[in-house]
Formats: sequence, structure tokens, C-alpha cells
Amino acid sequence: MTAPLVIGIGNPTRSDDGAGLRVVGELARLAPWASFLAVHQLTPELAEDIAAAGLVVFVDAAVGATELTVTPVEPTPISPGSHVGSPGALLELTARVYGKIPASALQVAIPACELGFGEILSPATAGWVGQAVTRLADYLGGERGMAGPPQ
Repeated sequence: MTAPLVIGIGNPTRSDDGAGLRVVGELARLAPWASFLAVHQLTPELAEDIAAAGLVVFVDAAVGATELTVTPVEPTPISPGSHVGSPGALLELTARVYGKIPASALQVAIPACELGFGEILSPATAGWVGQAVTRLADYLGGERGMAGPPQ
């Protein structure tokens, strides 16, 4: 089985925008059999890593979200001249370039409250990060035995 890939997205100097990066940092210690990437944004270069994964999980802060959400991601069309900015568009690019995508792709959205300059998460977002880490650690542990997606 191919190792799962978890991609944390965000800016660590914009408070809660760094939530996805925090999740990846904590999960890397709890699930060493998985692969982890911490990025500021989704770029075409990630397609190679995604093509090699059996499962990819995108973790990012979400302004306006009121709860932690986990949703499946499907490839979405890429407009000519546009750049890859969404998980769905990146999956589409991966399919076009490598002829395959992971068997499963999920997007985890963490509510973000504060996006000012700083490296400290707001208390609310820190709580959501803890929940995301727990749920994803359980899921990735179960992924070895093919558990269902985190609810």
C-alpha cells in the first residue's frame, strides 16, 4: 500500500492561517508511516507527490467556517491560463500529467478567526487544530486497516 500524503497549507506568520501547517507538524510525530508536506499554497510541483500517494489529505484554514469539515475532493476543470489554486484543480493536473490520482482525496477545513500578523493561533482555532489532529491521527492509523474517512 502506498503511504498517505497529508498536505498542510498556510502562512505561519498570519495567525490562524497557519492552522494547516500546525496540523501537519503534529501529525508527523503521531503517524510516521505517512508522508507530510507543509506549503504556503498549492502549486503544480505537488502533482508528482500526489500521483505517488494512495490517499491525499489537504488541510487548510477556512475563513467563515464555523466547524471542522472533512469533504471528499474530486478533480475539477482547470481554466486555460489559470494557475492551480484548489485541491480539485491540482488533482486534475495530476491526472493529466501522470495519468492517475490517489484512490481517495479529502479536504479538511479548519475554522480561522484571526488572520493578522503573528505566529500564535487564536484559542478557538487552536482547539479546532487539536480536533483535526486527533481525527486525522485516528484515520491515518485506521488507513493501515482501511478505516472510513474521519467524520
